[in-house]
Amino acid sequence: MNENSILGIAFDDYSQKELQHRLTMCLDGTRQCIIVTPNPEMLMASQKDAVFASILRQADIRSPDAIGVMYASAALHDAPITHRHSGIELLWMLAELCAKNGKRVLLVGGRTGVAEHAAIKLRAKYPMLDVRGVNPGIVRIKVDQVVIEQAVIDEIHQAQPDVIAVALGHKKQELFIESYKSTFAAVQIFIGVGGAIDMISEQFRRAPFWMRRAGLEWLWRVWLEPRRLPRIMTASILFPLRIAHEAYKQKRFFRACRAVFGRVKETLLKRS
Repeated sequence: MNENSILGIAFDDYSQKELQHRLTMCLDGTRQCIIVTPNPEMLMASQKDAVFASILRQADIRSPDAIGVMYASAALHDAPITHRHSGIELLWMLAELCAKNGKRVLLVGGRTGVAEHAAIKLRAKYPMLDVRGVNPGIVRIKVDQVVIEQAVIDEIHQAQPDVIAVALGHKKQELFIESYKSTFAAVQIFIGVGGAIDMISEQFRRAPFWMRRAGLEWLWRVWLEPRRLPRIMTASILFPLRIAHEAYKQKRFFRACRAVFGRVKETLLKRS
């Protein structure tokens, strides 16, 4: 397993087998495991938010969520990241492991009713899985702390989950985990999953495989949700420019260009 850093955030480069082993250890362990899945937008946000950056750095598993992270790694490192596991892939993986090991999963977040519907979809694939969804209600941020209603806290306690998957959008979901990991001390794994619950519930269809493979998932998201365009511009334009600047500062700009074009070619050949 390799590890390298992009804009100050180190990533874990687990193969699928290594990741499954690590997740199993987390489920069987005695200490909480925090999982984050940074994408280019999150990396850019971390540059302006020290608290958010600290949460990402201190996570136990930091899995690259987007192809842009892979390209950035190729630009900045001679031994780049070779494995990518998105939030939705990690959630499916955790669901399978929890079903096999009798662990409870709680989905927190998403639009009204989405978490509950996603739980139904997960149970349809893994009938032995103990999973439910919870609507977090009004979620407030007060001085880098997330605050939810006491009734929701009580509901989460009553569910007695082993895994909590939080889908509140980047930063808010990570702040939720940071704010409540001590409150829910019996939880073994916290993971921020972004839009994974929406996709599993089929609220939004995931991009076709060839688009994901080619790094064009952002185009699919713009088509589905035009209001996301400013955020996607950050990931698809500002982030590459920032990485190019970092490569220039490291005096490896042309080497970075060759590495990225090589990674793009490799990706396209895999698709064909």
